Amino acid sequence: MKPIRRRSDALRNDELILDAALELLRQKGPDRLSTLDVSRAAGLTTGAVYARYENNEEILVGLWEQRIAEPMRAFLQTSLGVLGSTEQRRESEASIAQTLLDPASPLRPGIGLLIASTRIAELAEIITPQIQEWFHELGITDDLTDVAALQKVSVLSFTLGCLHASSIDMLQPADWKVVESMAHHILDHPFRDDDHFHEPIVPPPIRITDDNANREALLNGTAQIIARGGIERASLQRISRAAGLNPSTLFYEYRTRDLLFADAAAKILHCLYEARRTPNNAANSTASIVDSDAPKYFADPRLIAFRSQSKMYGPAATNGWLAPQGRAARRLMLEFDLAAMTNLAIRSAYTLVDEQGTAHAAESLLADFSIPLEISEPVVRFAKTFLQGTMLLQELSDSIFGRDLRLIYQPLADAFCNDIVARENVVK
Repeated sequence: MKPIRRRSDALRNDELILDAALELLRQKGPDRLSTLDVSRAAGLTTGAVYARYENNEEILVGLWEQRIAEPMRAFLQTSLGVLGSTEQRRESEASIAQTLLDPASPLRPGIGLLIASTRIAELAEIITPQIQEWFHELGITDDLTDVAALQKVSVLSFTLGCLHASSIDMLQPADWKVVESMAHHILDHPFRDDDHFHEPIVPPPIRITDDNANREALLNGTAQIIARGGIERASLQRISRAAGLNPSTLFYEYRTRDLLFADAAAKILHCLYEARRTPNNAANSTASIVDSDAPKYFADPRLIAFRSQSKMYGPAATNGWLAPQGRAARRLMLEFDLAAMTNLAIRSAYTLVDEQGTAHAAESLLADFSIPLEISEPVVRFAKTFLQGTMLLQELSDSIFGRDLRLIYQPLADAFCNDIVARENVVK
């Protein structure tokens, strides 16, 4: 009977460990999870934890395998239900919305594991091949010209982008309604091939400028280290070396790590959002037709110009972030996403920069195309959500870059214009 009891105790301890670790993952993120904290939260000795998991990384692997992988796979599979019949779509969307708005869902901290997995070897060995296997099981081929595969990848990008936004409390029920509406139009209106094609627009290297040369070096050194290993692993010693300065200079300029990271978060995020702005060639072409009234017809020259720009530069800008040359900027963006899940100071900086970026993009649409802010702002957030999802999937599966994203951006631009026309005619 004793061996049976030992097995029973081991199983009970494992459940206690994983339950405690999941809650700590939600609170602290993958980089701050410690065996000591897990043992305390589980009410066990550190020896009991080490008997099952030899280090913190193996606890993360256990969380993925025992708590997160199956719900994540089910979420991805459910998401593809929107490609089915009307009834399947309705059921799928209801299930997605329930998951997105559930603060206790294990998928929220699971997003953090996905982001960190490409730089934590123990996770990468498990998660990356598993995600790729799921993709093949879901019918996503490696053929970059496979339109059906791109449709599926796009659906997963949208839903993972929404899950990502919900994990940092930046997805509201109203935003999900916009996602539903726009996604419906994209799925129901196939892409029409035309000559609007542009090579990827790779984001420029993130370079922070400051009047103080030491601070400028420290901020750029911080950006380099974060892109390689995340915020929590960015030690002051590593930052000082990357900046080419003595650690004493860092403390002279910032006094504490928190002050350095508060400044770095605001300035790096500002640079990242600047890099996300696509070229706008519409100002000159529409200068003579922009007026104070919003467009009321789909064939309005302003909306024609808007659609032309969106179909050309939307895919090019997204593919630029997905390209190998865009990986440093992509990793920086994802690492700040991860930090914002648990660090309130970074979340505050992130939220402020995001609000400013959204307002700037919406105001540009108003100035260039007379598109009302109440329509443009949620759609700008929608496009940002899609970009976040594509960046994460590219990191995990290397399956998006090179596909023709006009399949998404052309019907998205058309749907946007339809909403503008419908609203203005109702108002009229």
